[in-house]
Amino acid sequence: VNWDANGDAGNFLRIDPQTKEGVMAEMDGPGCIFRIWSANPQGVIRFYLDGDAKPTYEWDFHKLCTGAIEPFITPLVWKRDPNNANSASNIYLPIPYNKSCKVTSVIPQPDGSGKTPGHYYIINYRTFPKDWTVPTFKLPLSDAQKSAVQDTAAKWTRCGQIGSHPLDRYATKKETIAPGQRLVVAELKGPAVIRQFRAKLSSTEKWSTRRVGLRIYWDEETNPSVCCPIGDFFGEPKDAEYKSYPIGITDAMNYCFFPMPFRASAKIDLVNEGTQPAAIEVTVAYRPQEVPEDWAYFKAKFRAEIASEAFDYPLIETAGTGKLVGICLFPDNIHGGWWGEGDEKVYVDGEKFPSWFGTGSEDYFGDAWGIRYFTNPSHGHPQKNVERMQGCYRWHLGDNIPFYKSLRMTIENYTGLPHVTVRNDYSSVAYWYELPGGEDFFEEVRLIDRIPRGFVAEGAFEIERCQDAAALSEGIRVIDDTGLPKPLSSGGGLLFAGNVGDQLIFHLPVGQDEHYLLRPVLAPDVRNSLFELLLDGKPAGERPFLRKGTMPITLKFTGDPIEGDRCRVIIDYLRMEVYRNFITNWLVVGPFPNPEHRGFSTVYPPEEKFDSRAKYVGKDNQELTWQPVNSQNGFVMLQGKFRPSEDIVVYGACIVHSPKAGKRTLLVGSDD
Repeated sequence: VNWDANGDAGNFLRIDPQTKEGVMAEMDGPGCIFRIWSANPQGVIRFYLDGDAKPTYEWDFHKLCTGAIEPFITPLVWKRDPNNANSASNIYLPIPYNKSCKVTSVIPQPDGSGKTPGHYYIINYRTFPKDWTVPTFKLPLSDAQKSAVQDTAAKWTRCGQIGSHPLDRYATKKETIAPGQRLVVAELKGPAVIRQFRAKLSSTEKWSTRRVGLRIYWDEETNPSVCCPIGDFFGEPKDAEYKSYPIGITDAMNYCFFPMPFRASAKIDLVNEGTQPAAIEVTVAYRPQEVPEDWAYFKAKFRAEIASEAFDYPLIETAGTGKLVGICLFPDNIHGGWWGEGDEKVYVDGEKFPSWFGTGSEDYFGDAWGIRYFTNPSHGHPQKNVERMQGCYRWHLGDNIPFYKSLRMTIENYTGLPHVTVRNDYSSVAYWYELPGGEDFFEEVRLIDRIPRGFVAEGAFEIERCQDAAALSEGIRVIDDTGLPKPLSSGGGLLFAGNVGDQLIFHLPVGQDEHYLLRPVLAPDVRNSLFELLLDGKPAGERPFLRKGTMPITLKFTGDPIEGDRCRVIIDYLRMEVYRNFITNWLVVGPFPNPEHRGFSTVYPPEEKFDSRAKYVGKDNQELTWQPVNSQNGFVMLQGKFRPSEDIVVYGACIVHSPKAGKRTLLVGSDD
């Protein structure tokens, strides 16, 4: 399978040779369509229900998404620009069927014929057990159905409103959490269901929303069912305000309305891993009631991959029985350009091929042609001013994804492909319900990997990200760039502190046995003491030989204390690359003609006899002389040095001095 293929438009199960209808979906019942998305709905969309030979219903596809056709009303349908057919379109009104359903589209022509559309589309549906009976979608709706549609639309319109119930009880906490402190904000006795969890964090520290972690334990769990930075739990670590149906961020309080049942007990705590105090206000509304055995625990867990090498970035992997109800994704677009072509894939109960296969990241989150600001009850992108890291949410409410044995969901990351050198950071939260006894793949993420990296120096080897805190020498600690005059690459570095003569050990992961160029880059505009790096007790020099594996490196202070006898060095990152004995000094001359691309086999004067002081007549009668070029990395870049710069011949020359006679190997390559 060519997983990174990207030809998503105009594909159909088949095309009717007479009508030119493209068959978008065809399912046996009983089942229900829960969502239809398109980037550019064209022509008419037709639904053939329960084996009807002619369309049971047919509507203008674009108009159907605008809210102008009953009962497809807003906000159960949403179109980014109702006046533009080529804009993101979403339909969330369920379309059930008992026996079968076929969905087609066609563009009617003036002569009565049809033309097959070329649009992008997704149809999400669920198939129910064969012994179920499902009332097939029928217009006009019954009074009860109309009431249900209007009631749901009204609730979706009032996102974020705080309700109350006479049986609700409340647990509240308003306190300041000191750096390093774990604060229990609620301990509840069951059986009960948490109906509202509201919180607001206040701190002067940058990225405090990722430094303060939320953990919720059900029924004496030792591993929390909820484990997230508090900002990510509420769907937006930048604290951008938005209101969706189950979760939102407001100026007063952030809210989560996902019901959270527990049988014996619930414990909610917060831990501040920052360096500054963080004020927190929490309100938990819960209702004592019986909790049946088949009611599942609510779960929400965060994960992150720095410079993710995974083409299929994993959003969730879990074994058990439950249903997925939401995904938040926070791609940090360090690579630049458009990041969102990656398709989401969902594997249910051990499937080898995903039963849910999307068309692109922005499509999954309900937008099209990129992702911009919008907030809807079930999907959105709350950031108005994007600064590299974006935040998207998608709640699976009617279209929740059930599983009985296991669930795995991924989303494609095109910067994870092998040929890409600059990779994006990905982080995410998955929200799901699962019966007791399930196991998931989530592990708690280190603080350094939760904080967005800021600027990233090209070719930087970020040593702070490969250190085991427990193995660091006393006097070494990982720091971020808070309070420093200028930012550090990836937002962090290693701080070394001690006296003259002290030796502090850190570790380097090494990919292969080789000589390496090893140059530490220090924090800018910061006074650093003098030091040297040692390898096996000896000065490492500029080109040490490093062995594959984890190598201990020693930093030794040699002078220039900062205060008294105390020395300090902040290493931002290392320049670490395999040493190649590159020829760094060249002479080049050109351009010479390249008629009919025969220039390579043509002998021009420079190759008849080398004379660094010679003058030549080149292309277009230019007078040419040898020009010096310096290249530290082995690449002699010719682009822009000659006019014209294409379809020409250029000569390069160098002089290599060998200390003694013998055979030598010269490796030469090129890239046009």
